[in-house]
Amino acid sequence: MALADGTRWDIESTAVNGLRRAGAPLELYEVGSKVKVAGWPSTRAASRLFGTNILSAGGQELILFRAPPRWGPGAIGLERQVVAASAPAASARTIFRTWGSAYARPGVPDDPDASPSSLWRVPLPLTEAARQAEAGFDAVKYNMSLGCAPKNMPFVMVVPSPTDFVDRGETILLRIEEFDVVRTIHMNSRENPSSQPKTPLGYSAGRWEGDTLVVETGS
Repeated sequence: MALADGTRWDIESTAVNGLRRAGAPLELYEVGSKVKVAGWPSTRAASRLFGTNILSAGGQELILFRAPPRWGPGAIGLERQVVAASAPAASARTIFRTWGSAYARPGVPDDPDASPSSLWRVPLPLTEAARQAEAGFDAVKYNMSLGCAPKNMPFVMVVPSPTDFVDRGETILLRIEEFDVVRTIHMNSRENPSSQPKTPLGYSAGRWEGDTLVVETGS
């Protein structure tokens, strides 16, 4: 984005897919049009911003991500994104359907025990080795988002986009819209997940405990 004085800003925000599902009028924000953007400035680089609000040349404000209206009434995008269930019957209770994680609306806080946009309710427990690795991790040098590189485990499970489970009998596929990731869960495997070749998504072995799907991932 270029300002009138020639200053250029790098601005990122919510994926276009999500905005389309929410019914955002993207035709109001065409490439080359003049807009106003507000958001969260980067703490690591100058002239970079995560956009939360955008105002079209005609005065229509769109809430891009977790923010109250900034330019008066009439803003759109305040409602939660609703993902329609793909189960055959709305009353059927099954994991094999499309799922979405919840975004907070203004005035509607997230579950205090949950990580925003993720599938788990509490912070992941870390081993001592993992805590040491985290303490020495350089988030700027090893930024996994650079170049839109696909996420690995367990970061791939921070999923703001829709996901679905597909029953393939011997395996269950967990399909994630973001980066078009597919995790394969081996249901009848006798292999030790930690002894498998190392891959970004690891090797996942699953089992049913009642109506709960338990998945162990290693490597």
